[in-house]
Amino acid sequence: MAEIKRYALWLRPENEAHERFQALIAILSRRYHAPLFEPHITLLGGITGTDAEVTAKTARLAVEIEPFEVQLTTMDYRDEYYRCLYVKAVPTNTLREAHHLARRWFEPASGDEYLPHLSLLYGDFSAQEKEKILAEIGRGFNSTFHVNRLALYATEQAPEKWHCLKTFPLMLGDECI
Repeated sequence: MAEIKRYALWLRPENEAHERFQALIAILSRRYHAPLFEPHITLLGGITGTDAEVTAKTARLAVEIEPFEVQLTTMDYRDEYYRCLYVKAVPTNTLREAHHLARRWFEPASGDEYLPHLSLLYGDFSAQEKEKILAEIGRGFNSTFHVNRLALYATEQAPEKWHCLKTFPLMLGDECI
């Protein structure tokens, strides 16, 4: 019998945007002894199933989403491990629709409100520590990147061990972009 695991669907910046965010995440990770992870916006997390069924559903989902732009705006933080310090993404109609489609395909147990963001630091830090970091790197973060692939990540283990199972091109109709 196939093993049930945990997965997430990610939208990853590519090329220069990926390098820039990865460098900042690495600096913060080293400085604050926090997990190192790839820059991404989680389209949907908390997915469970087998590799085969989740991969098949992700492939079908990708053909329903058109490539789009993600605009990042300002830095913020929460008292949550995985939203410790992050950059907000503008919740455009396209991004919200992609999230809605993913929820329809995977029917996750969590009904949390969707907060599209790109995390920069994971951990349990005080508000004072986070404010200090923001004072150093600034709150404004006007950046845009193009999304043309959906990445399926296995998230069963600690963040340092999360890994990409497969990426799928986003498609509009029968055209692969």
